[in-house]
Amino acid sequence: LVPAYYQEHAGSTEIGSHPRFSVPDETIRRTIGEAHALGLQVLLFPIVRLAHPRRDSEWRGTLQPSDRKAWWQSYERLTLHLAQLAQQHKVAQFSVGSELSTLDGERDRPDWQRLIGKVRGLYQGRLTYSGNWDHYDKVALYDLCDTAGMCAYFPLASRLQTPPVPVEDLAAAWQQKKVELLAFVKKQNRPLLLTEVGYLSQRGAVAWPWEEAAQKPVDLEDQRRAYEAFARVW
Repeated sequence: LVPAYYQEHAGSTEIGSHPRFSVPDETIRRTIGEAHALGLQVLLFPIVRLAHPRRDSEWRGTLQPSDRKAWWQSYERLTLHLAQLAQQHKVAQFSVGSELSTLDGERDRPDWQRLIGKVRGLYQGRLTYSGNWDHYDKVALYDLCDTAGMCAYFPLASRLQTPPVPVEDLAAAWQQKKVELLAFVKKQNRPLLLTEVGYLSQRGAVAWPWEEAAQKPVDLEDQRRAYEAFARVW
């Protein structure tokens, strides 16, 4: 379950619920209950979004709070609230963050240590953090979590390749990446958790699966091949 919470732009220090786009706690509770009734386990996976980014390149991976201490205080309040909710409703796994690439390195490790220590005082399940696909090897807090999470929008082809790319080639690209990822998490001594994987239903999207705002020609077969390659390898 992926509830979104908002700050104004990349330099802001306050994170909270958006009146239109953030689901209320009651919706989260109800949906956890519905999932459990179906025999599913739940990963509660909150994300930070920007209400009014100052430029197209701003997103949660480029946050530069004007007051870092104030941002961490706001983020801690939100995270501890959700950790308590996760504990109350027996959520199997909780994510303490996702794709916060400018805030998940060595500089901010003491803040993560403090936050995760407080989370573990409230929540007894497994913890993860989800690094971005192009940054996961720079994340400095995997050892504080139970699983090493990452968003798996790795390109499976070059932009120069003319679609369609054969599924065998896509699977070979995934196989090479799988070897890299498993070697990485072995060093981390943590299980790997692919928190996100996806491909747009657009021609050539296997070369840029992270471009969620792309508007290329629709190609459902390109999308199907990408998912087949993922399923074959994993």
